[in-house]
Amino acid sequence: MKFIGIFILLLLAVVVGGGLYLFFAIRKTAQKFSKELYGTSDISEGMKKAKQQIADTPKSLSAMTRLELPRIVKDFPQFNYDEMKERAEGVLTGYLLGIQSKSTGTLTDAAITSELRKQLEDKIELLKLNNRTEHFNDFKIHRTEISRYIKEKGRCIVTFQTAASALHYVTDDNDNVITGDRDFREQSRYSISMVYIQNRDIVENNAVDGNSLNCPNCGAPISNLGDKICSYCGTGIVEYNIRVWSFDDVSEC
Repeated sequence: MKFIGIFILLLLAVVVGGGLYLFFAIRKTAQKFSKELYGTSDISEGMKKAKQQIADTPKSLSAMTRLELPRIVKDFPQFNYDEMKERAEGVLTGYLLGIQSKSTGTLTDAAITSELRKQLEDKIELLKLNNRTEHFNDFKIHRTEISRYIKEKGRCIVTFQTAASALHYVTDDNDNVITGDRDFREQSRYSISMVYIQNRDIVENNAVDGNSLNCPNCGAPISNLGDKICSYCGTGIVEYNIRVWSFDDVSEC
């Protein structure tokens, strides 16, 4: 019996000793890793620096501008990329500011669709219902690119992608932080879509492919979707198509 007791004590000593050895070995490895990456062997300080590094690194984008812009300009010779990009960034800023202020009045671009305004209204209503305020303090845009250009039945859609950051957090009615962090920036990626309606009936009825639109006078195919005059007979075709770029969606991606 005495032998069994000694054996158990020795076994416990081995287990405890092994556990301590493993603990210190892991800590030493973590300190070395922290020292190599962040210049400090203090693990907590290294974790703080790692968090700061994440906060300072913008999100990557699906940058397809070089490929998609020539296609867009071919269809819409009047398309001004710099102007549209600036407007897309303005719509994004207005949308996020609207969430924070709980007001749709921040969507000031003349080409805002009712769908996008309703999207913001629903977001605001949800925050009010839960007694929450979502903050986007010190909002900064790092980069914006075209990510996609598609032609659907009766319409064309250009989607911009924006890398941005802010002190993003949510508070309750007592200003207590529910999610997020007041002190560390959050890097985000957003998509801003704008649609060009060629023919509202085609979009609503989903009847024919958008590329099959013809001149209302001579019936000749419209080679460039952005043309305002038929290249065959000279007839104006503005009245035939809606011909307006409108922003209809903002979402985080």
